[in-house]
Amino acid sequence: AVFYPTTETEFPVFSDFYTTSTFQASQQNAFKAFAKIAKEFGYDIVVRAHPQTPDFENVELNEDTIWRKLCHESGAEFISASSRINSYDLVNKSDLCVTYCSSIGIETVLLGKPLLILGESDYSEYMPENQGFTNEGIKNVLERGVPIVPISSLFPWAYWQLKGGIALQLFKIDPGWKLRYEDKKVDETFLWFQILKNVVRKLRILD
Repeated sequence: AVFYPTTETEFPVFSDFYTTSTFQASQQNAFKAFAKIAKEFGYDIVVRAHPQTPDFENVELNEDTIWRKLCHESGAEFISASSRINSYDLVNKSDLCVTYCSSIGIETVLLGKPLLILGESDYSEYMPENQGFTNEGIKNVLERGVPIVPISSLFPWAYWQLKGGIALQLFKIDPGWKLRYEDKKVDETFLWFQILKNVVRKLRILD
């Protein structure tokens, strides 16, 4: 079982993206809980520190110190941030991939491997059967077997990322509080009418 941590420096930087409250909002606590329980289920545990890149120049110095110590305490194998071992090769070779809220969880799904999520994130709600948000939750998922998440489960999340993450940048508000999209005026009344009509149709109130 390979655990993929998010760099600790990302949490304060992207605090508005991560709504995690599980395990006292600590991925280190989550990992320690997982490592203890997973050993009872016969898993060998590996931690792959976030690879060092030009954007994360101090990852090896900062992250290796944290995770080498935790691996020593938990009896897990540690792979340094500077290691040339490819994370995707590890995903393919592992029996189980585990993360707190890292985006590699998405890539794990795309590669068709079992994923256990220990913390809330902007995609975890689309994978309820793979959530281990408590000690008991981890045990329950491991006991029944960690399911492979259908790629179709990512569609809502991917759609939100596309529409909410990219398209919202194309909206602008004029000084008179008129909404524009790609420099075209948006007829908000018509838009809301269309949305309401679609909702009503889905509820089968209209033919």
